[in-house]
Amino acid sequence: MLTPERTTVIVNPAAGSGRVGRRWSQLEPELGGILGPVRFRSTEGPGHGTELARQAVLDGHHTLLSLGGDGTHNEVVNGIMEASPPKGAVSFGVLPGGTGGDFARMLEAPRDPVGAARALVDAPTSPLDLGRVTIESTSPAKVRHFVNVGTFGMSGLIDELVKGSSTALGGRVSFFLASVRGLFRYRPALVRLTADGEVLGTFRINTVALGNAQFCGGGMRMAPSADPGDGWLDGVIIEQRSIPRMLSLTASIYRGKHTGCGFVHTFRARRLTAELMGDDPAYLDLDGEAPGVLPATFDVIPGALTLLGEVRGRPALELLGT
Repeated sequence: MLTPERTTVIVNPAAGSGRVGRRWSQLEPELGGILGPVRFRSTEGPGHGTELARQAVLDGHHTLLSLGGDGTHNEVVNGIMEASPPKGAVSFGVLPGGTGGDFARMLEAPRDPVGAARALVDAPTSPLDLGRVTIESTSPAKVRHFVNVGTFGMSGLIDELVKGSSTALGGRVSFFLASVRGLFRYRPALVRLTADGEVLGTFRINTVALGNAQFCGGGMRMAPSADPGDGWLDGVIIEQRSIPRMLSLTASIYRGKHTGCGFVHTFRARRLTAELMGDDPAYLDLDGEAPGVLPATFDVIPGALTLLGEVRGRPALELLGT
């Protein structure tokens, strides 16, 4: 259960094209009435959520709630990890308020902040894995975490296209339109992949995804078997093909039906090394944030946090993961 005096809610007023900020005068008393005397902290720009989350943990707060979208959730979990708490010592929950809302799709809770807050008051808890990426293209190497899905390839370009366009039509439409535009601009990278010490091969990629959870890109069910508490990353390799074939595949990804396609390959791993073999860069995308380019190494931290909330359909997910 929540301990309000040891709970910080990190609020991104810019989430949902500014909707959270515009509603905050109404949301704050409603959320306070539901959650109790929690501490609210608002972000003031990119990266500030990480600073606020780190300080909250150092201040002794053991429950952090993230009010915003996937980018906000990503900043919060990175801030938690920067504070180096013991495994599972910090509970993490989400109050959806962003454009894509992909991590929230995995949870048995309403998709609005007030409804989600009511569900969190007596929500069950479970171990929450995090993905970790060591970005070796920088000196020194940079380490980032993700709670949802980490990808590289065309996905990094899509992030930039979404950020540079209006999201008034909602997350799914915004990401779909950006995906179509990206197909005409993307130059596919050649990468060599090694999973848990075994070379998977060298691929001319459209996208490679490592799913801690299932959804990305405003509702694309990229890793349909992923469970954020099973200790594995679910990998999906999509090789580059013609634009018509890639457009056709996009519709299948939203339904989670793409994994049977001949140029889509799946695997499970605890560690993946991705090396660039050609001249075209492969841009990273972690929960909708673009922190750099390959080469990079992905791994999973089982039970890094405690998830406050129930994963949707978890018994079925566990069967798929066996």
